[in-house]
Parts: sequence; structure tokens; C-alpha cells
Amino acid sequence: MKLLYRINTITLLFIVLQILPLKCHSQQKRKLTPDDYKLWNTLASGKLADDGSWISYTISHADDKDTLYLKNTTTNFKYSFPSGHGETFTPNSNWFSFIKNDSLNLLNLHTGKMRRFEGLSQGTFTPDSRYVLLYNEALKTFTFHNLKTFITTTIENVKEKNLNPNGNMLAIITEEKGLKTVKTIDLSNTLRATTIAANSQNSYSGLAWNKSGKALAFFEEYKNENPELSCNKVHFCSKMDSTPKSKILDPLTTASFPKDCWIPLSKLYLSDDSKQLFLNIRAVANEKEIVQTETQKKLSEISIWNANDKQVPPPKKEEKPWVSIEKWSVWWPENNKIVAVEDDQHPNAVLTGDQKNALVYNTIEYLPQFEYVGEYIDLYLKDLKTGNKKLIVKKIINEFKHTVVSPSGKYVAYFKLNNWWVYNIATGKSNCITAKMNIPFYDVECDQAGAIPPYDLPGWTSNDEKIILYDQFDIWLMTNDGSKKEKITDGRKRQITYRIYDGQIQRLVRNNFYGFMAKSYTDKEGLLLETMDNTTLQQTYSIWNKSSGIKELIRKDMKLFALQKAKNSPVFQFMESRFDVSPKLILLTASGKEKQIAQANGQQKDFFWGKSELIHYLNADGKPLKGALFYPADYVPGRKYPMIVNIYQKKSDEVYNYVAPSLKLINGFNPTNFTTEEYFVLMPDLAYKLNEPGNSALNCVEAAVAKVIEMGSVDKNNIGLIGHSYGGVETTYIIGHTNIFKTAVAGAPATDLLSFYLSSGGYGQSNIWRFENQQFRIQAPFYSEEFLKNSPIGSVQNINTPLLIWTGNEDKSVDWSNSTKLQTALWRLHKKSTLIVYPGQEHVLTDQTYQEDLYFRVKNWFDYYLKGVPPAGWMANN
Repeated sequence: MKLLYRINTITLLFIVLQILPLKCHSQQKRKLTPDDYKLWNTLASGKLADDGSWISYTISHADDKDTLYLKNTTTNFKYSFPSGHGETFTPNSNWFSFIKNDSLNLLNLHTGKMRRFEGLSQGTFTPDSRYVLLYNEALKTFTFHNLKTFITTTIENVKEKNLNPNGNMLAIITEEKGLKTVKTIDLSNTLRATTIAANSQNSYSGLAWNKSGKALAFFEEYKNENPELSCNKVHFCSKMDSTPKSKILDPLTTASFPKDCWIPLSKLYLSDDSKQLFLNIRAVANEKEIVQTETQKKLSEISIWNANDKQVPPPKKEEKPWVSIEKWSVWWPENNKIVAVEDDQHPNAVLTGDQKNALVYNTIEYLPQFEYVGEYIDLYLKDLKTGNKKLIVKKIINEFKHTVVSPSGKYVAYFKLNNWWVYNIATGKSNCITAKMNIPFYDVECDQAGAIPPYDLPGWTSNDEKIILYDQFDIWLMTNDGSKKEKITDGRKRQITYRIYDGQIQRLVRNNFYGFMAKSYTDKEGLLLETMDNTTLQQTYSIWNKSSGIKELIRKDMKLFALQKAKNSPVFQFMESRFDVSPKLILLTASGKEKQIAQANGQQKDFFWGKSELIHYLNADGKPLKGALFYPADYVPGRKYPMIVNIYQKKSDEVYNYVAPSLKLINGFNPTNFTTEEYFVLMPDLAYKLNEPGNSALNCVEAAVAKVIEMGSVDKNNIGLIGHSYGGVETTYIIGHTNIFKTAVAGAPATDLLSFYLSSGGYGQSNIWRFENQQFRIQAPFYSEEFLKNSPIGSVQNINTPLLIWTGNEDKSVDWSNSTKLQTALWRLHKKSTLIVYPGQEHVLTDQTYQEDLYFRVKNWFDYYLKGVPPAGWMANN
């Protein structure tokens, strides 16, 4: 028996040893191929319930079969809703809604019961969680579904609807049996309806509420002698929370209304205090000017360029010069007075925070731009009651966040002479609040041409009490006269940059307000901060408050993003990823513990994958720089690999980015695709000197490449270079001045800089500004050797590196003739090069067929030159 047992044991061991390698082999990772790319999906964070009890997220797939998930943050119970989207929670966290197949689905989070409302593409919960508001676009019906009693009330023939910001009153426009009506529905009082206006002839439109939800405005269109002219009155209704009081602005009966003008349909805007209404006003066409002979029409189309023009190309004549552009105006219903906010002298306007004044300016006062090296303006304050203007400051840069209005309307901050100034609207005086500080508030690392920009000004504390400023590392709170200053962070010592985290999109009254508006922050409740270690690029989320200072929430050597706090609970959600870690959705509990909610791309474990590393090097001037280095999948130490260098100004901050493998590439390059093809990929930072962008890029790239070669894993004889747009300019310049690259690829490059400087882009604007105050970084005269030496085509005779060029023949940013010129020059000189022109494509490729085609051509090109793979058929003639 003992012998038999021993034999059986040996037999069993033999069988296990035979099976084990087979099992291990079945679990081995494999190389990723383009056929596998379709397996990859995208994880997107969704909504977090106000009490933190539920969280939603979406996983999107390559075949567009997206799935919405809902998960309980305590029990981990999970729902999945294929094709679900547009989700939201009630404020009391009892209900969850989402859209699927043109139906709104309503889930009771306590009972798990689902209700479905057909034919609906939108639904809104009221702030008191009493109702869900349902609108059927096709049937024009509006339904109020009571979430407590389940009683449903429906209103038919709803042409337009608008819920006020408080969520307690709904305005609707109905039309039934010839009667047009504007009504309000009180959502806090058993759906009581109040008729605001009604008639059987004129139609209503353009419902608009003010911020407090206590004032409503809308248009009333009426018949006119000219059938082609739409004439409108405007209704203004105040005291909507008590007894509505209405006034009508009628161009025909209002004495203060501008002569020969009318009211077009536009976006109405009401002031926060319910005392003003902003609208567009337009001049009536002069019929005598409308009639033109064919000869007159042809002559009017002639373009004449003069030596004294302020800009090139000269502005086009209006197609209908008899019709003036719409001017923004303000109506004061209380005294029926109208004041023009915009006028011919100052056609641009931005409201102050209290809407009592406007900043007005003209963008053509300092032309031509090349004389001033930038776009400058004179800034005036316009009193919207009197129309009087007062100069705030002359000749300041008109750029994003160079001028900012305070949320409460008391101050205007502007950046001039490398310092922040604050203009007090009440006193009419300006104070420079940073001049006597030994800390720069301008971007010390800016190496573009033109004026040096400031670090951001995010806003003010409550009631405009203190202004918030950034320097390179820290956050400052200052009184508006600069007398008191408080640095609430200490990043400079540790080379850590602190910024206020604000993931909310700021809604603007008008598009041209972008860059002028600031937010109000409650410093007493604390500020949510994000930080970046400038040496390691490590990220952190923290909370600052006056009493306890900074409390760290999360610190990771990863990319952190999509932070969101539960409104009524100390619970956060955020996402994290790394080049080798697919994005995860994480819940940070009230106790500070992390809990993974979801992660995309579980299949990644079955494939070899690369890793990323931050490298440090010095350029020729000894300036410290960083670069992102990505290792080949299944990297073997001691083996030599080919490398592709991808350039565009600064790219080291992509070191932690997770990049899903894909063939949908707008510029033909994806670091994950190439690392899985056993390439190193290097993305270095480049630093520039004015008038020497070409040599600056060359020196930085050579230094970065030398650093990686020194690390011992890259084959110095098989290194390629690739860049798109300005990266394409840098690529074509570099290969004319060095032979360290075995091959290169350039996408949509500007190659003849003299021609590019003197031409206009596809959008009708001269390219001069790109050089003298933007990324081309050349202010030397265009005819000088200092300028011309930066042009890639000027050194084409020195190019010995085989070059692949690609472009779209409808590129409006860089005319595709730049690519044909370089290709023709290389062809004439018998240099190895190929040009690919994609029809109907602009600066990047948007057609998926062309995207895939470009990627495989770029891959063929690098594989042939850097790996010795036989050339693809299309390369045969090269």
C-alpha cells in the first residue's frame, strides 16, 4: 500500500508539473495589436448624490454602446443602464433619473422601483425634491410629476418654458385655439397658475429670468408694414414672488427709444436687482440704399489695400452697409429710459458685477498691431444710468484675464507694467497693489513673444472684501487698496504650485465676457486647492481654511482630475490615472479612506504595457528642463530599442497621462500605440530665446536625446522625430541642422516663414501677430538674416534625414502650400521625402478613414527606417 501510495503521489506530481506550464502559458500576457484597440473603453465620472450615498459613472465603448452605472457608495450595490445618459439626483438623494431611448426613467433609490415616461428627452428635479418636470418636445406637453403623491399634471401646447434659478416658479408660453399666453406656475403652492400676458394676434418668445428668480422678461412680436422685418415689444415683469408688476417696451410708443430703430430677437438679460433689462437694438434699413445696379454690386466687391491701412487684409465691406450692427442697450423700466451700452466709439462692453456700470473699449485704437507688439485698448467705465464715460486706464493689453471685474461690482483689476492694479469704482482711483512686493506676479517662465502675461486672478472673497492673486507658486489674499497682504500657502520654498480648484463652468451673459469675469469665494468656509510639485509633477488636493490652514486630502504620483464634493456631506469623488494605470473613479470617504468605485479597461492586464518616467536634463544654456519618457511594453533591461521623439513646446506634463490605444488620431501619433510596438517615446520640454526659436528647439531636443541615450536603453542609431503644427515647424528646422535622427515626420508645418509671415490665414487674419507676439517668437525684421535663419526651408539643402510630410488641403491655420513647397524643394534636391495630402481636411484630420490611414503610414515609415522592416507598398518610390 505504501508503494502504491508513493507511485500515485509521484504520478499526481508529474501530472501537476505537466499541467502547470500549460496553465501559466494560458495566463501569459501578449502583445497588443491594432485589432485589439477596439476593446478599449473610456470611463467618465458622473454625478455624486448630495448626501454622498450614490455615485454614477459612464463607460463608453468603441462601438458606441455606452453604459451608465449607478452605485451605492456604502453597500456597493450597482445598477447598469445600457445607453443611459443625462442622469441627475434629487437634492434629497431619494430619486435618480436618466434618459434612455427618448424616455425618461425615474428610479426610487429606497425601493428600487422604476417609472418610465415615454417620448421625453429631458427632465428636471425641483430644488425641494417635490416634482420632476417633464417636457415632450414632439407633443409640446409639459408634465409635473409629484414624487410624493405620484399625481401627474400635464399642460398641453407648450411652445416654450423656463424654470427660474430658484426652481420654485416655471414660466411657459402656450398657444391654443388662437390664444397665445404667457403663464407662471408656482411650484411651491399646488401648481397655481398666473397669466402674465395673453392675446390672439401676437406671438411671445424668449423667456428669461434674472438671477434671483424675481423678474421675468419676454418678447412679443407684432405685425409691421414691412413683412420681412420682425418687430418686437419687450415685457418686463418684476415682483414675481408676490404681486407681478409688468411694463412694456414698445419702440413705437416709448419716447426714449432710439429713432429709426427696432428690437430684434436676441438673448434678454435681467439685472440681479430686477431694475434693468439688457437687449439688442438695431437700426431700420434705409430703403434708398438697398437698390444697387449690377455694376454697383461688382464695383463694391473690389478689394483695395492701401499703405495707410491699419490692418491687413483690410476689413471687408458689409454685405448690407445700410443695416447697422445690433447694439447692446439697457432699459430702465422704472423711468422708461434707454441707454446704449455699446456705441460706435466703443462697440465692446463688459458688465460690472452689479450691472450698474460697464467696461467699454474699442479693439482698433492701437493698430497696426506690429507697432505696439500686441492688442491694446483704452478702458472706460460707463455709467448705465447716465451714459457718461470715465477713463480707467490707457493702453493695456487686451488678453485673457488681464482685466477682471469684481463679482459685487465694486472694483476693476487690471494688469499693467508687470503689476496688478485695482480701480475703485466709487472713488474713481487706481492703486498698484503689487509694485512694492519683491515677488513677480507675471509669468517668469513665459518665453513667447509679446507682453508677459500675469499669473491668474481667480476672483475675490465674499462681497469683494479681498482680492485673490497667484504668483508662480502661492495664493495671496489682499485688501483692494493693497494695504494688507496675506500669503495663505507656502509653495515657493518647496517649488510647489498652489491653485484654487474650481471644476465648475462659469456661465457668461455674453461670449465677449470670457476672460473678464471673476468668481466669488467664501474664504470663511474654506478653499479647495490643487497643487503641483514642479520637480516631480506629483499632484495633491487639499482644503484651506482660516483656522486650521491647509489639510491635505490626496497626494499621488498620478494624474488627478474630476474632483467633486458631495453638497451636504464631507465626501469627495475624483479620478486618477497613470500611463500604465487605466483611469479609476475613487470615492474619498468622510474618514479620509479611499474606495475604488470603478476602473476602465480590465483587459489591459492581458497585454504587455509600457511605463512612464520623468527625466531631467539641462539645455545648452544650463537651464533645467523636464521630459516625459515612455518605455516599451515588455521592456527588457540591457536591450537596445529604437526611440521616437515627439515635440511641441512643453510636453513633460503628459508623463502621467493614460492614453488608450486608438486608430482615431487627429495627428497620426499615439504614445501607447508606439510603446506597444517596442519603441521608446520621448516628449521633452523646450525652452526658447526670442528670435531664436529654431536653435532653441534644436538645443533642447539634442540635450533631451543625449540624456536618454546616456541611460543606456536607446539605440542612438535608430531615433526618429515627429511633430505636428508648430511641432512640425520645429521638426523640419531641426533635421536641417542635425543628423542625429534617422528619420522624421512633420504634420501641417509652416516651412517658409517669410511667406507665412506675409500671408493671411484661412480665417482672414494676417499671420504677423503669430511671430511678433505669439509662439513663433520672432520680432526681428522679416527681411533680416535673424528672421530668415529660422525658416526651415532656408536650410533644406542640409536636410539628410528622410522626411514624411502630411497636410490637409483645406488647412485654414497653415496653408498646405507650405508642405508642397518643402516637398518640391526636397524633390529638386533629390532628398528622400514623401508628402501625403488629405483632401477636405483642415489642420487636423477629422475623417476617421484618413485618421487610420495616416497612423499606419506613420507606423510604416518609422518601422522601415528605425526597425528595418521591409517598406510598405506606398513607400516603394521613395
